[in-house]
Formats: sequence, C-alpha cells, structure tokens
Amino acid sequence: MLHCLTMLQILSFTMMIVVLAPCKGWQLPENQPCAADHVTCADNIQCIVGSLRCNGVRDCADSSDEDPEMCRNFTCYPGRVKCADNVECISKSYRCDGYPDCFDSSDEDPEMCRNFTCYPGGVKCANNVECISKSYHCDGDRDCADNSDEDPEMCKNQPCAADHVKCADNVECVLAVFRCDGDPDCADSSDEDPDMCKNQPCAADHVKCANNVQCVSARFRCDGDPDCADNSDEDPEMCSQERK
Repeated sequence: MLHCLTMLQILSFTMMIVVLAPCKGWQLPENQPCAADHVTCADNIQCIVGSLRCNGVRDCADSSDEDPEMCRNFTCYPGRVKCADNVECISKSYRCDGYPDCFDSSDEDPEMCRNFTCYPGGVKCANNVECISKSYHCDGDRDCADNSDEDPEMCKNQPCAADHVKCADNVECVLAVFRCDGDPDCADSSDEDPDMCKNQPCAADHVKCANNVQCVSARFRCDGDPDCADNSDEDPEMCSQERK
C-alpha cells in the first residue's frame, strides 16, 4: 500500500537520484524561521542570505529581494554603497575601477570619479578618473583605458613591486618566478635570455633542467609529461632513481 509523503525523500539507485514529489496539499511548515544571517522572501517560503538583497541579482524566486520600492528604503550592508538610482548596492571597491557595476553606470561617472580617492593600494590613471591596483603598473598589460599605466617614460622611473623584476627594456615588470621558466613573459623575451638564466638560481621549489637554462617545478619531474625543453625532467635513468 502506497503512503502519502509528508516530506521530500531522496532515493539513490546506482548513480541515479530520484526525488519523490510530495502529495497534493503538502506545504512547508508555516512561520519556519530562517537562519540568523538569512531573510525570508515575499513568498514566505524561500530564505536567502540577507546581504544578497538589492545587489542587482535576483536570488528569491519571486524577485522580491530586488523589489525597487523595498530597495529604496534599504540600507546597504557595511562596505557597500548605493548607486545613483538609490536601488542597487555595490561594493565600495568597485567604484571608479573602469568597469560599470551599477545598472545605471553611476559607479563610473567621470565627474564623481575625478573627485574620488582610490582605495589603499590603488592609483589614478592619467585621466584622473580610473583607479587601478598599483601592482598593475608597467606589467605589460594595459589596465588604464588611456594606457597610462604602461607609459614607457613613466615605467623607466617606476620601481617594480617587491616580487617583480624589470625586463631588459627597463620598462616592463614581470613576476620574478617567471624568469627562466621556458615561457617568455617580457615583450623582449629578456626573462628567458640563456646567458642570464645560466647564472640565475631557481626558486626554492624548482630545479634546473640539464641545459642549465630552464627551471621547472620539482614536482613536475618524472610525471610523464616533459616540461624541460630538453626533456631532461623525464630522463629514464634519473626517474628510476627518483622512484627508489
């Protein structure tokens, strides 16, 4: 005799999950409280994380977490600010970063951004509008819309970040761990210069290939995939000793 289900039952049969639907008239318990950091949607059934309200993304099935009238009277959580529409909340750190996060693009408003102070670790582009991370200066990739973060004259006088080194052109900075790894990162390929690499010690967790030029991760030795250009990391004799 079949019995009416009073709750969802999940039965697992050899890689298949079958969810048996509840009988007609089954409802979630009324007045069921949400978790401490959650709130109930307007349908009084679904719970969502409270901080997800008014963030421009619908999390409630009924979209009540993004209801404009509710959001206009909603105070953003710490670390977030209202967009100009007084509805949407975004992270403070998203303002003036060159990417619109507000639907109305007010977080990238040029007039507002010209008077905006970048957050710690950030610097203004030459246009005095956009903020980028200071570590993005002179890394060979354009981050400012006006390309001022890669200005050659500025970069020649710009020291690299602590974990970066200058390329031979004295303009571009690359991560120090990328030197002598077999893949050019400097536009002038100076980070893979053979003469420099022969005298360049590998990082603590890397080893030199037999050519005494390239460094590869020690964990890549004898893994069946050649990483050294000369295939020396997969040398059969060396690997047989490694496996002993």
